Amino acid sequence: MTIKTKKVTWLTPYFDAWHTRYGGTMPCGVVAKVLKPLEAEHGPEETLRRWIVYLTSTDGRFVSPARFASTWGEWGRLAPVKAPLSRYEATVTELADQRHEATVALETKYQSEAHRVGARWAKDHPDEFAPIKAHVERSYHNIPKLFSGAMIKAELTQRCAKEAGFPSFEAWMT
Repeated sequence: MTIKTKKVTWLTPYFDAWHTRYGGTMPCGVVAKVLKPLEAEHGPEETLRRWIVYLTSTDGRFVSPARFASTWGEWGRLAPVKAPLSRYEATVTELADQRHEATVALETKYQSEAHRVGARWAKDHPDEFAPIKAHVERSYHNIPKLFSGAMIKAELTQRCAKEAGFPSFEAWMT
């Protein structure tokens, strides 16, 4: 089956498994050459089951239909399960996740406050804001609009907040 034709063939379940795991388009010709003999020998259900185990266990950069066939026996058991984290590893991971979340929350709060202060300054000082805005917009004129809008907004926020006397992130944290 291909995305363009939506034609259902004997490869459709393999394609669906591939697409679910990796997205994109499976190299159907290569896969068909490998899977057809395996289906003939082991049946479609077993071949598909092992194909799914293989895809589940293999990073997209390393997937190879030929390797799947040559290591057929490896895929007869269920997909390998990662060993659970030890209590210590789980605690360290949990603490790292909590610290990361707390840092992101602080950075988000800082950016929000800087934006609020900068926007208020820009509104209260339109004559001083106009040349800053013109300079910033000129500095991003060669960058596609898709990216430049966010970049301009971020730089204007920083410049206006600084003009308003808003502290740096490090100073704000203390």
